[in-house]
Order: sequence, then C-alpha cells, then structure tokens
Amino acid sequence: MENINQVTYVIIVFFIMAIFFKALFEIKNLRISPDQKTYWINSILAFLVSNIGYLIASFGWPLLLVVSNIALMMSLINLYLLYKALDYSVDKKIKRLCYGFIVVYALVFISLFNISYVYRYLFVGGCIFIVICLHLIEVLKRIKRDSSIHLKFITVLQGLFMGLVSLRIFNLHEAFNVHYVYEESASGLFVRVVMTLIYFAILLTISSYFYEKLMLSEMKAVSELEFKLIQLEQVTEEKDQIKLLLAEREQLLHSLVKSEKIVETGVLSATIAHELSQPLCAIKINAQSMTRLVRDQKNVLLDDALLRISHNVDRAAETIDALKNIFVGPVIKNENILMDSLIETIGIIFQATVKKKAINVVYDLNAPRAIKVNVSEFQQVFINLLNNAINALDAIDISVKQITVKTEQSATLTRIVVLDNGVGIPEHIGQQIFELMSTTKSTGMGVGLWLSRYIVERHGGVLVYENQSNGGVAFIIELPMIDDINTLGMIA
Repeated sequence: MENINQVTYVIIVFFIMAIFFKALFEIKNLRISPDQKTYWINSILAFLVSNIGYLIASFGWPLLLVVSNIALMMSLINLYLLYKALDYSVDKKIKRLCYGFIVVYALVFISLFNISYVYRYLFVGGCIFIVICLHLIEVLKRIKRDSSIHLKFITVLQGLFMGLVSLRIFNLHEAFNVHYVYEESASGLFVRVVMTLIYFAILLTISSYFYEKLMLSEMKAVSELEFKLIQLEQVTEEKDQIKLLLAEREQLLHSLVKSEKIVETGVLSATIAHELSQPLCAIKINAQSMTRLVRDQKNVLLDDALLRISHNVDRAAETIDALKNIFVGPVIKNENILMDSLIETIGIIFQATVKKKAINVVYDLNAPRAIKVNVSEFQQVFINLLNNAINALDAIDISVKQITVKTEQSATLTRIVVLDNGVGIPEHIGQQIFELMSTTKSTGMGVGLWLSRYIVERHGGVLVYENQSNGGVAFIIELPMIDDINTLGMIA
C-alpha cells in the first residue's frame, strides 16, 4: 500500500507543479488585483508543499505529515481569501482571523500527532469541512453577480469534496488500527486521492475562470476598438468628402465670381468661432475677476471689471457685424483712418501676452496719411497676423524673440509689414497657408490667414509672405491710396 501511495503522490505532485509554474509565469497577464494574485499563488504553492510532504512521509518520514496538513489548511484558507477578494478588498481583521485560525490549527494538530489517527482525522476533516462551507458561501455570493459556468462548476466540485470528507468521517471505524495516513486501506486511499484530484480540479477551474474574465475583457476592448475604428473611418470619410467639396468650391470661386457670396457664406460659422476666440477669452477672464471681487465687496473695482466686460462684449458684437458684412453686406463700409493709429490700438491688446511670453515688439510706423478702409475688418487682419507671429515665437526656444511692425506710404500705396524672427514657413507649404481649412497649428482652424487675405483683396490690396534670409517670416500688406474702395466696383 505504501508503494501505491508513493506512485500516486508522485503523479499528483507532477501535475500540481505544472499548474503552479503555469500560474507563476502567466500571473502578470491576468487582470486581477495584487491581493488576488497573492492568494492564488499562495494557495497553489501550499497545496504543492502539502502533497510533497505526503510523498516524502510515505518513505518513512511521518513528521512531515505535520507540515503537509498545515500546508493543506494554508492552501484552503488562501483560497477562501481569494474567493472573498473577487468582490472586494479583504478586511485586515478577516485576514488576521484566517491566519490566526491556521496557527491554532497547527498547534492542535501537533498536540494530536501522537494520538490515534482517527481523532486526528476527525479534527482535520471537521476543519476542512468548515472551510469548504465558507468557500461555497463566497462562491454562491459571487454567482449572484457573475453567473459564470466556471463558478457554477466550482460549486459542484465543492459539494463533491464536502461529501467525500463526510463519507470518510463516517467510515473511520476502518482506521482504528492505522497510525499514519499512508497506512490506510485501499478504500481510504481511494477516497483521499479522489479528494485531492477534486481539489486540483477546483484550482484548474479557478485558473480557467481568470482566463475567461481576461478573454471577455479583451473581447470587450476589441469590440470598443472596432467601434472606434468604424467611427474614425466615418469621420475620415466625411473629412475626405469635405476636402473634396472645398476643392470644388475653390474652383467655383475662381471661375464664377458671381457665386462668391454663396460659397463663402458656408464658412461663416467657422470664421465667427475663430475670430471670437480672443474677445470671449477676455470676457471669461474678466468674469472670473468679477467673481473674486464680489467676494471682497470692493465696488469700485467691480464696476471697473464690469466696464471691461462690457467693452469686450461690444468688441465681439462688432466682430460679428463685420463678418456679416464681409459675406452678405452690399458694399464695404469704410472710413478714413490713420493706419499707424489702428496698429497701435491693436498693439495695446497684445501687451500682456507678449510680456508674459518674453517677446519684444518693435513699431516702425511711417504712414501719416489717412486711408479709407473698414476699421473692424482690418482690426481682425492685424489681430490674426500678430497672433500668428506670437504663436510662432512661443513654439521655439531662442534667446531673443522679436516682432517688428512697419508701415510706409507712397503717393499711391500703403505698405504694412509684420515680421518675426522665428523659423519661417516651410517651402513645401508655400501658398497653402492662405487656403481655407489649411493650418500648421495643432489647434488651428485654417481660417485666419484665408480671411485676412480675403479682406485685404476686398479692399483692392494684396497680402503675401516672404521668408527672411536670417530666419523668420514677413507678412506684407499693400493697399492702394484711393478715395473710396467702392469705386473699384468691389461688392462684398
């Protein structure tokens, strides 16, 4: 009978080692908590140690039965903690109770070691029965939230295990002359081996359950990814269609001047969003300041903040009106202004921004004669050009960052230059920067320069750029010195 015990436990140990090393190498891939991983590995390892102890004890080392029985209980307790950890983090008090139970179990078993095998088995079997009942309770709780076939199969195996433990307890009358477990009869050995195999099957089923959850999680991730890819394909297709429509519209703009208003009106909403971004940002900042001032109950400052908010709202309204006039206005509403004064006014808006970004702005203004333009529209042009220059310099790391604004006049021409000392515009982009929806900025809309050129050309002028030999780029506006832009017959 001892030889049968030895052969049986050699086979059992071999299979347990296989599942242990499989779990050890694949534990990183399982999407379970660190505590669950610890309980899982500890349970298999303790079960392996237990069966190795039974194997060595059958060669005449009965003291190893103490280690085997304690290790078996450690495996059962860790498996219980694993079941509890499937739903929530195990409380420290429960952990202490469980590990304290193992200590008490070990002490009692050692005290019973030299007593009859029957009494030892009654104690061990009773403890195992209680712990398996706890296993069953936790698994049934889990099944209410996760009706996995693996969990249901585990409950069946646990029921069989409890039945075999009960059966062996009721048949202990056959073992009154037995001193150690490996001296049992063939029927006792058979029941013990079947119990071991059932427990082994429980561990395998738990492993399968973990991989089932991993597979379901990955399937869900793949499904979500496929859904996103479909959405992306739809967006890409829509974007391609938009680009195609824009290309067709550009062709119509060049070939059918009379259709200009209809086609350009299609971008009105995008233009308004672009041009209103700065005043709306200012409104937000002022509103935040107002909120803080209300708390401080400083009415003078509050009135000042409200006044600035009102000013920015008026500016936003003027921008909207100007944009409406661009696309639907019958004629250009212009007035005589000093271009130098207009540029200085716009420069004040950017003072805080350039100071924060350590950018020096130099003005070389030499346009003393008034010119007839639409003030609101040219405000947008200068805001776009200065904002682009500031963004270009802010994106690079150089010791001196400078923007130069120049004006000069002749008898027939007003020339405005906005120059920065950045990196310039790449050659492969070229004139694309003036195309609608074309941008080199990650957050850009591709509207600013297109709209600026459109406004300048409406006034009979030109807007071009020139890369500088020493770095940077200059945007050049040239406007004719005429009494009334409408004499050109240009209609908005």
